[in-house]
Order: sequence, then C-alpha cells, then structure tokens
Amino acid sequence: MPILAWRNDADGFAFSNYWTFDATERAALTALAQPLILPVVAALPIPDPIFKIAVIAAANSYLSFGDLPTYGLCGGMAYSALDHWNARVPIPRGANVDDRPARNAPVPTALRDSLWRRLLDSLGPGGVLNRTLEWSLLLNQIPKELGGGAEGLKNRTLQEWDLIRSHIDAGRPWPIGLVYANTDVWNQHQILVYGYENTGANQGKLFVYDSNSPSQFGNEGHSEVTLDFRGPTLVATSSFNSKINRLAGFFCSNYFSDIPVGMSKSYGEFLSWTGDARTWMVTDGARMPVANPTELSALGGAAQSVRPTGSAFATSNVRPRDGAKFRERSSASVFLYAGGAPFLLPDTMWLDRFGGVGQVRVVPDNTIAAFAGLPKEGTLLREWSDPKVWRIMAGVRRWVRTPDELGKWGGFPSVRVVPDGALAGITVGQPLPIQPVPTWNWLNMGKPAGANLRALMGAVTVMDTPTSPRRPHVFIEGNDYNLWCRWSDGSAWHWLNMGKPSEANIIGLVGAVTVMDTPNSPQRAHVFVAGNDGNLWCRWSDGSAWHWNNMGRPSGANIRGLMGAVTAMDTPTSPQRPHVFVEGNDYNLWCLWWSG
Repeated sequence: MPILAWRNDADGFAFSNYWTFDATERAALTALAQPLILPVVAALPIPDPIFKIAVIAAANSYLSFGDLPTYGLCGGMAYSALDHWNARVPIPRGANVDDRPARNAPVPTALRDSLWRRLLDSLGPGGVLNRTLEWSLLLNQIPKELGGGAEGLKNRTLQEWDLIRSHIDAGRPWPIGLVYANTDVWNQHQILVYGYENTGANQGKLFVYDSNSPSQFGNEGHSEVTLDFRGPTLVATSSFNSKINRLAGFFCSNYFSDIPVGMSKSYGEFLSWTGDARTWMVTDGARMPVANPTELSALGGAAQSVRPTGSAFATSNVRPRDGAKFRERSSASVFLYAGGAPFLLPDTMWLDRFGGVGQVRVVPDNTIAAFAGLPKEGTLLREWSDPKVWRIMAGVRRWVRTPDELGKWGGFPSVRVVPDGALAGITVGQPLPIQPVPTWNWLNMGKPAGANLRALMGAVTVMDTPTSPRRPHVFIEGNDYNLWCRWSDGSAWHWLNMGKPSEANIIGLVGAVTVMDTPNSPQRAHVFVAGNDGNLWCRWSDGSAWHWNNMGRPSGANIRGLMGAVTAMDTPTSPQRPHVFVEGNDYNLWCLWWSG
C-alpha cells in the first residue's frame, strides 16, 4: 500500500470545487474545445461515413455548456495543489468548504486566476480535454466490437492503472481524469492520486485528493476510489458515482509543474474558530495558538488575514504532516516531522539535505512541544545513510528485513527518511518477519585427520529413500593420495577415508553423480577419478558399503582430459544410467556408459 507524504487536510484546498464561469471563461473553453472535435473523431475506429456524422454531432453536444450555472475548476485545483506540494510551499487552503476565492480583492483574485490558468493548462497541454472527449465518444458512441463501450474503456483503463502505480512508485503524486457514463465533457472530473493499494487479482484502490470532497482541519483520513477489473467492465466507486453516472474509466494527465501562487499567510494560514477567542496558525496540517497581535505580525500575518472557519472549536492535537519542518520564532532549532514525531536537524548540513531553510515554517513560540512523542503506529522510517527500514509497532522500532515484508506495509514510497542517529532513542524490537530469513552462511568444515586437501573431486546430494532428506556429500583428494568424503547424516558432518585404487594413485577428478536403479530406489553416489595407471576408476556405493571399480580406458587411447559425468533416464520411470566423458590422447571424446 504505497502512500506518499501527502495529507488532504494539509496539501489540498479546504474549499470545494463549485464555481461560476463568466461569459469570457465560457468563450475561452469553447474556443479550446471546438478545434478538437474533428481530429478526435478522425482517430476513432469509425468505418461508416454516416456513422461519423452522428459521432460529430454527439461530440458537439458533449461540449455544449447548456444552461447550468456552475462548473468545476477541478483540474486547476489538482494541478495547483500539486504545484505547491512539489515546491514545498504552503498552500492557500482557505478556511472552510465555502471559502472559495472570488475576484473581489487582490489576494483572492490572484488565487482564483491561478486556478483558472491551471485549469486551462490541464485541459490543453495536459491533454485532459482531448482524452475526455475521445473516451466519452468511445464509451457512448463506439460499439464494443470496434473497441468501444464500457468494455473498451476498461481495457484502456487497465493500462492507466499500471501507469499511475509507476508514478506513485517513483514518488510522484499525479492528476488523473475520470470518465463517467451519461455525463457531458464539462461535468467529468479530475482528481489527484497520491497512493494506491493492490487489494486482489485485478482489483485495487486509489488514495486521492478530490476537490469535490475537501478535507477540513483535523481530518487526516483518505479519500478513496475502488477499482475492480475482473469483469467485462470496470466496477468502481468514487465520490461522484451513482447508478446513472457510473465511473467507466480513468487516464493519467500530462501534468507539468508551474510556480505555485503561494499567499497562504493571507488565505488560510491564520484561522479562528467559533467560541474561541484565540488566533491559530495552521500549516502542514498542524494547529498552533498565536500568543498576541505582536506575534501574529512577526509570523507574517495581520488581523485582516485571520479567516473564520465558521465551525465550533474542538480540542485537537493533530501533528504535522510527514516532511514538515518547523522552528519556533525565537529559536534556531529546526525539527523534521515523520509519523507526526519531531526529529532534530542538528546543523545546516542536515537542513540543506532536507530541503534547506526555504522549506522551514516559522511557527509560534512554545508550540512545538505539543507534538512530542513517538512516531505514530505503522510509520516506516530509515536513517539517511542506513538502508535498514524500521516499522513503528507498539512503541518500538522493528527492522523490516525482506522486500516482501516491506511490500506488505507500502514499500519504499511509504518510507520516511530522517537524519542519521535520529532513531537511536526508539527502543529496538523483534525484526520483521519474526521467523528466520534464509541467508547464505559460511561453515568451516575442517580437513581429514592426518591429511591436507590436495584437490577437489565433486559434490552430490544423496536421498536414502524418495521421501528422505537430501544429504550432501563432498569428495576431495588428500595429500595422502586418498579419496576423502565429507558427508552429513542430517545432524552432523563426518569425514570418511575412502582410500585409493589398489593399483594406482588419483591424478584427477572426472565427476560425481548419484544413481537410482528405479524411481523409488535410494540414491547411490558414484565418484569417477583418473588414476596414474591411465585408467578410469569409480568409487561407488551400493547403499551399505563403498567399492572401487577399475573401469579401464578407451580402446586404442589413453585418457588425456577429464570432461564430466551425468546420469540419463530413457523414460521417467527408467533406471538412471551413468555416463562418463573423457578426452583420449587420440583427441577424441570418449563416453563410458552403463547400459542398465
């Protein structure tokens, strides 16, 4: 469940997406839309000219404004919110769901104009208007046999599902366009995705900022869109979903960043609540009391910039969003927040590593102490120079040791980074997972009694029955010229002196194999070596004892080079038959094989 460091109550606007377009704005949108109709229709799979005329007429109707008095700036709100997040600039959230900026004063006019401009960016260069018209026509005008209908849109959305997950995995929140059935183009919707969850085979969930359902102060929860691709069409839920207006698909916008408008100190950073006489600074999701007008002024505010929320005051100690950096007005100490907990940035080097002084919020004096404590349950953390990831659980930090375990909790996009040494004060608990993780380990296996290792012969595993454990056997030559076996009985290792051929010394290894006479027979080890008498020798087990067998040499040649050994089965139920390969001094390859 990768979720980026985004919080709707801190990074999205508090006001809702409910606007009135004037005649100039309607004309601008019409001018943007009309040139798209013919190119979009030309790109659709339309085999019949008369059918094409009907689709053009449908496109014109989809782009008609009609008499509706209100529309949305959803694309502008998604783009602008992401601009502020990318630049780490406080967003001018406003005070409540109805606190939409109007063109009635310099600050709200600038904010309203910026949302309008970013709406045009999303529709035009962002490609949203083009694709919304294309997908609406595919959904409602093109039959499924030609790649249209709800079935065709589901197949296209599956590709976008992969794309949006790749954006999140790369640490990028991303705007998407939603396409609903029975909905004209201007009433379709744009939202911002900042996380996802794979909930099953061809099923998932998006965590989103939806400007139709803005989060107010203290609401740290997620807005979600659920997705089910298992059937012929997409089954989804969203804030706008209904039996008639059913979400049929989504696509990723071609987002590009822009300089954020800022102005949060004049539009939502200083708030008041009904029944409470105090002024509050609200930034990065946290609320802090401002002591007096002098401090308000020192923080960049003024009496006229305090906006009423219109709601009753309720005690709350919501901590700052991940990545926030605070310092109190009269202090030089800067704290980075992760999981709601403060981590000191001890010097300018660490401050620069985490974004520099420009990203630090100066907050009222004597307020940071209210946010002290451990990171919240489930927070994933790692220190800057240490790849180890820790998960906070029941007041301790637990090392997440495997990629699979990390994936269960959101993967690397959900990991928050803190300065080196910042986690030292948090007690270490049991690692995750608790059961041992398979690893490679070195074991010193010693050497034979009375001999040193001279040459390596080979290694096999042996099963006494088809259901027995596999027990390793390693064969080496000692400097006493004997063949030695280091073998395991399943609980301990043993050395076995296997001697040497009666008439020769060992000069080289050919190979080692195990042989099964039938599929249910024990595996019996066979070790093939070359003797200094020019013959091939085999040390083999009958299951209870070991034997030497002089296997001779090729007719008309001596053994010159050692190739290897394998076993072969003519059918799945046939005996295993050993084959040994050597090079003769006649430069031919020779095989000594057992006929069974």
